[in-house]
Amino acid sequence: MDGRPVLVCTEYEDATADLVIAELNRRRVPVLRFDPGRDFPAPAVLAARLGAGGWEGRLTVGERTADLSAVRALYHRRPSPYPTSSGEQAARFAAQENRRGLGGVLGALSGCLYLSHPQAIARAEYKPAQLDAATRVGLTIP
Repeated sequence: MDGRPVLVCTEYEDATADLVIAELNRRRVPVLRFDPGRDFPAPAVLAARLGAGGWEGRLTVGERTADLSAVRALYHRRPSPYPTSSGEQAARFAAQENRRGLGGVLGALSGCLYLSHPQAIARAEYKPAQLDAATRVGLTIP
């Protein structure tokens, strides 16, 4: 049995992710589920540094911890958006930096399989770029 964990990055009311986690549990695959928009920076804690072999350290959510260098896969499915405050500029800046820091580390894990890569999802939010890509590969767009 491979003891490398799977990270499940999703909102907590996600029935599809619940089914995936149940199957991973049945197969005895370690799972760390978290919702960065609600859990980060607390109760989730990221302690990471870049080493010669990629990102090292750990992601801890509550009592569960995953070794970043051992993560086998990241299942990224509709996490809650990071909170943004319409008020204080410092709070907005902190939320943006949290998103970039955690998302940047998770998007650059060595040897990790992604379903779906967080940065690919972010790029896909730009509809004009999607239409341009579709046109370039010969698809007819409305």
